[in-house]
Amino acid sequence: LNMQNSGTWMDLPGGARLWRLRLETPRALATTLLFDEFQLPEGSRLHIYNDERTSMIGAFSAFNNEDGGTFATQIVFGEACTLEYFEPAGTSTAAVLEISHIGHCYRNVYPPNYKDASRGGSQSCEVDINCNPEGNNWQDEKRGVLGMSIATNFGSSWCTASLVNNTSLDCKNYILSAMHCTESSTTNNFGEYVVYMNYASTGCGSGNVTTNQTVTGGAVREDSD
Repeated sequence: LNMQNSGTWMDLPGGARLWRLRLETPRALATTLLFDEFQLPEGSRLHIYNDERTSMIGAFSAFNNEDGGTFATQIVFGEACTLEYFEPAGTSTAAVLEISHIGHCYRNVYPPNYKDASRGGSQSCEVDINCNPEGNNWQDEKRGVLGMSIATNFGSSWCTASLVNNTSLDCKNYILSAMHCTESSTTNNFGEYVVYMNYASTGCGSGNVTTNQTVTGGAVREDSD
């Protein structure tokens, strides 16, 4: 799906334009979008939201253009999402948006019910980091915990990871995860990874998990064959 074969264009006063495309996957808890091509011109903006507009991400801009052209979005809660692209007047370069897949999230989506083991949530023996006293001595370390939406040629799934430093102690943006999380991904798939920062419940046995602090795309620097 792209801006030439899908969606609708609307002319706005002053020469600006608006493009919208609604996508639905019934009974999904949330949706994500994977792009083969993602290039936005300077000054343009892209928002993505659910039907109720209670879950919205963006604005995406030229700042989000990846070197490889691929891209992916964090989750939008609900079974449908709408892309809304704003093109300001006088834009000389056309946006290129090529949607290759829509992700139908059917479990492990937080919130709601993140403690519900039947939906892929944590077990009763697992303790939230903000529980007292078990989590008291781990408040610095929790800031490095990441949720990771991984992409492969046959679908998407969840893994966790951690921020790590290096021997230069220069805070280079490295993360460490398990080999089984990434072994089915191709080089292009890594551009569609979405990493969720500060991945922790806000409470003890309740609360929400942050989903709006994300980084998209990455590359493998080393693995354990």
